[in-house]
Amino acid sequence: MPLPAAAFMPGLGRPTPHLPSALPPHCGYDPETLWRRLFCHGIDLFNQGFWWEAHEAWEAPWRALPRGSSAARVLRGLIMLSAGHLNWCQGQMRGRSRLFEHAHSQWEAAAGLEDPLPHWLALSAPALQRRYGPWCRQVPRQSNREELLRHMPPLHLEAERP
Repeated sequence: MPLPAAAFMPGLGRPTPHLPSALPPHCGYDPETLWRRLFCHGIDLFNQGFWWEAHEAWEAPWRALPRGSSAARVLRGLIMLSAGHLNWCQGQMRGRSRLFEHAHSQWEAAAGLEDPLPHWLALSAPALQRRYGPWCRQVPRQSNREELLRHMPPLHLEAERP
């Protein structure tokens, strides 16, 4: 899926629609394929600094998951991480820190659950904790989007699980 022309920042105009708010019931994909496409697109959006749009891409798969499941917690943590980045770029450092802590606590809770992640969710809670836990606790007080992108660890999908 293509990237948007510009990143949306809350409070600065209206978001340009990038993804439909409600996906059509017969869009040509089975739910697993659709969730995988949206999840992977969210990863691409996140890594390019489109944090609002990444949140939007992850919202539909997150809503489809059973509440409290490890998969729902992994996605919820990613959504909070995106929101934290938005707060960061808006200079809201307390909000950023709180959202990063909540993201980490979601991954911590997911890592303690026994339910398996769906095949399309190729990113585990322990991997997210290792990659983002230390970074979220030690982030510099930078509010420049380009500087943040330069120092932010990117999200990488894990190798396909059998």
